[in-house]
Amino acid sequence: MNNVVTQLSEQLDAHTEQMLPICGKLVLYGDWDSPFLKSVRKKAEQFGVECGTHARRPLGVIIDEETARLPLHLRIKVDDNDLDIDGCKMNGMTSAAQATYMVLNEMNCIEGKNISIVGRGHAVSGLAGRLVNKNATVTVAHSKTRDIFSAVDGSDVIVYATPELIVPRRPEAWDLVVDLGGVWSDEPYTNCAYIDRVGALTVSILMNRLAEKSLFEPCL
Repeated sequence: MNNVVTQLSEQLDAHTEQMLPICGKLVLYGDWDSPFLKSVRKKAEQFGVECGTHARRPLGVIIDEETARLPLHLRIKVDDNDLDIDGCKMNGMTSAAQATYMVLNEMNCIEGKNISIVGRGHAVSGLAGRLVNKNATVTVAHSKTRDIFSAVDGSDVIVYATPELIVPRRPEAWDLVVDLGGVWSDEPYTNCAYIDRVGALTVSILMNRLAEKSLFEPCL
């Protein structure tokens, strides 16, 4: 089912192509060798976008996942929130949340569905509210949920957005499982559609956001 992610990524890249050139430098904060930032740099090169660790007037800023998880007083501070293109500026959703939403929408797994989200961090910021607005019934379970299995088992859709999950029995879904962090990668689902990671789509979304922003930044 990961071909859905590929198809959506290609559609979004085609839209980004229509807005070229993207004017401005993209600043990356975090481990330069992180898989996430490597994927961002590769996609940026495809669209002729220069990446670096600093810029006099950056068009956008992306912070890698490890850096984003640091305590608040250790995080890199972005002075201008408008530069944080991976934040909640696009319909109140992070890029990973938007990618998940796009997958669910493409597979007709939102309207009238019971959707469980396991996790409440950056990856799914803004997702629950957007799903509710499209008439889904949403449950959010997390590390403080007393019984995660009971909270999410039997949902139409389960979205896993946590790096690890210890549950005695694996909760089942009727229609779809989206596993953002590969929690169940060693035990794939067989009774419903299963999508393992949406990273490619997330990066395409970031470049599309950058292109949209570039429309309002004149090329020098």
